Amino acid sequence: MLQVKSVFGTGVAALAVAVMLAAGSAAAASGWTVVSVPSAGQAAILSGVSADSDSDAWAVGFTTSSSEGLSYHWAGTSWRQVAVPKNGSLLHTRLYAVSTASTKDAWAVGKSWSQSQYPHAAAYHWDGKAWTPIPASTQWLLGVTDIGPGNAYAVGTQLEHWDGTTWTRLAFPDPGAVTLTAISADAANDIWVAGDYNDPNICASQCSGPEQPFSLHWDGTGWQGVPMPQNTDSSVLYHLGSVDAISPSDVWTVGYTKTPDGLDAFGNVAYAYSNLIEHWDGTSWSVVSAPLGAGLTGVTSSSPSNIWAVGGSTVLFWDGTSWTTVSGADPVSSSALSAVSTRPGAALTWAVGSAFDSTTGNSPFVLEHN
Repeated sequence: MLQVKSVFGTGVAALAVAVMLAAGSAAAASGWTVVSVPSAGQAAILSGVSADSDSDAWAVGFTTSSSEGLSYHWAGTSWRQVAVPKNGSLLHTRLYAVSTASTKDAWAVGKSWSQSQYPHAAAYHWDGKAWTPIPASTQWLLGVTDIGPGNAYAVGTQLEHWDGTTWTRLAFPDPGAVTLTAISADAANDIWVAGDYNDPNICASQCSGPEQPFSLHWDGTGWQGVPMPQNTDSSVLYHLGSVDAISPSDVWTVGYTKTPDGLDAFGNVAYAYSNLIEHWDGTSWSVVSAPLGAGLTGVTSSSPSNIWAVGGSTVLFWDGTSWTTVSGADPVSSSALSAVSTRPGAALTWAVGSAFDSTTGNSPFVLEHN
């Protein structure tokens, strides 16, 4: 997947290849291996992944220079690029998340815009043959869960539901200035949303961004806000970026805390980032001790004792008792993992993101655990 190029001659290039092969061996030892994906033709990032089975998975993202939607499909043997059409008359599209329920039913969401317009939600449906853009009414979408034909939910600046015909904006308990970042369904009557918001009681007009964690639950009859452990320090920001609903008494959400950490070389406030993991046990949310890291962006599970979380170059594993860092899982130092996906009983787990090369820029990056 990575193309090693050098202006210093074949000796340096050969050394770079040898380093990558050694790194690949380290990843294999951890159970994770780098999997090749076709080039996007320009700098690009993968931001979301969803596996319906070991022979059906999607990864989505965008090109970084022209902001074109990007999608790849896994059919059991290799990844292939699948065209994403323009979203109406809008010039640019970035896809952030994907969810697949079957080989003929998947959703990818993000945002689209032109140079003179505000962002509009991008929602694409896969029918087994092609991606089709379907209008949604919000500004952008960050997460989606596909429960089955005619039943999907998406979140971002709003909460939306697909009923098989249209996307409809739904009301929900909103404490104000909420961003809904992720959504996961264990069943049609057990859906969780994670996000964050500004708390006016400690923030007033001084906050530069969301600082409180936030969750919503759908029980089949209505949406309820579910309290989470709250941050009491107005200088610290809390952010949740991914959620995985395993059962009514087992839900995980991950993200990061952002804490002021002195000044940088230009006199601006510098920040320290730390992993944030929270768990729902059927009664309440609690913060769970996490290994050191600079933040998490994805979480997934194949069973209650087989759970993965990723962020940047970090891969964490939950064995039913504690979270541990999987050393050597991500072998490429310039890579950044953004999402991870598997399904109950699946043999494969996928992690996606990007790898940076000084010559070609960011390229799509995929890891497989088998």
